[in-house]
Amino acid sequence: MTGVIGLITVILLVLLAGFIVTGFYRLTLIVRLALSYPLGLGLVTLQMFFYSLVGLHFAIALVAAPWVVTGVVLVVLKPVWFSVDGFCKDFKTRLNPLEVACLALLIFQAVFALVNSTAMPIKGYDTWVIWFMKGKVFYYDKIVSPAFFPNDVYSNGNLSYDYPLSVPLTVALGYLGIGGVDDQLAKLFFSLYFVSLLIMLYNCMRRYASREGSLILLAFFATLPRVMQQGGLDGVGYADLPLAGYFICATGFILSYIRSGAIKDFIFASLFLALGAWVKNEGIVFMATGFIMLTAIAVYKDRSGYYKPVLWGAFIMAALIGPWLIFRAQLPPVTETMTSGLSFSSLIAGFGKLPFIIKRILPKLFTADKYHITWALYSATLLYSIGRFKRLDFICLSVLIFAQMGVYIFVYMITTMDMQSQIDTSFDRLTIHILPLVFLCVALAWAKWFEKTSVPASL
Repeated sequence: MTGVIGLITVILLVLLAGFIVTGFYRLTLIVRLALSYPLGLGLVTLQMFFYSLVGLHFAIALVAAPWVVTGVVLVVLKPVWFSVDGFCKDFKTRLNPLEVACLALLIFQAVFALVNSTAMPIKGYDTWVIWFMKGKVFYYDKIVSPAFFPNDVYSNGNLSYDYPLSVPLTVALGYLGIGGVDDQLAKLFFSLYFVSLLIMLYNCMRRYASREGSLILLAFFATLPRVMQQGGLDGVGYADLPLAGYFICATGFILSYIRSGAIKDFIFASLFLALGAWVKNEGIVFMATGFIMLTAIAVYKDRSGYYKPVLWGAFIMAALIGPWLIFRAQLPPVTETMTSGLSFSSLIAGFGKLPFIIKRILPKLFTADKYHITWALYSATLLYSIGRFKRLDFICLSVLIFAQMGVYIFVYMITTMDMQSQIDTSFDRLTIHILPLVFLCVALAWAKWFEKTSVPASL
């Protein structure tokens, strides 16, 4: 019981950190909680890493102190900072039977993820070696030590020591709260990522589609076998599902910046882009694409003052992810990576691999027992929406999706490793990262088919 109370206390600390930062926005309680969770968890794990860089060891009191003090000061000096715009605005009017069914299904999926994921023991090589074993080492050492990474006793020879540390530090944070190692309780952190993702995806879709349409699409998304597997059915969504959450949050703020031109939207988009890069290396690609896109939008919107948001965004990304990249650069180099064979000749030769790559990928996308008709629907969306490529929001969504897929295909083209095995093990992970963006794209394109009029709203 003590461990459960400690874990809940840590989760509340994470939400407090997120609440403090999201005070720049007036949001409903449910959206603010959903946004605060990944934001707070990303910032707290970064805080733990920064403590390590200056030689401070982890302790709950030490991690909590800056957030608690800041929270108390804000409550005293500016209590409105913690105010919310009601609990939920979007469900005040009566739901039709289809909406009720979709909402009930979504609640069931969320509860199932929370219960089933924590009931199952952890399994899988990546889970043991890359995430939870590192989390145990960081918990017992109470610090991220450079000596750990090249040590074969710890890493078992696995070359994933250059992966970002958000996930293992999340595990270590869970152990700190529990007061000991309990893998199943610590998994609650990752199930909560799934709940946050569902709420934020719905909130983004509601900007374009009706309530009914958004609920239908969200229920479709939540019941995809690949999403269910990551969301708690198999308990393996330790990095890919959180990354999908950071991607949709960053995308939401990018789309907000397109509409508003507000510096705070640019800053929050940059913040979530950086936190995505803190989860997996694939997030670095998304961060670069997103920041280039934000910069182009800023120049388009304000040719004289664009440098202000761009400088703020660049500073945030450098401050958050820069120390990790410097730390990683000082580790012993990995002898062979997916891109270690990059050269002009390998790139030219790679074009000859494209038919095989496409032939290997397409069946994965159009496999009904993984994605149902998702990719067929997305293909139809692109064909139907040719005219929408004049819209900046649709262009940005498409660029984010295709750039992320394009980088994977590029790596397959130039890798010296076994290409077939790399596609089989990594491509389904990519789809998890971008599936929320795909459904958001569908919501944008097909909104008018759900109702005669679509009134953008927010939870």
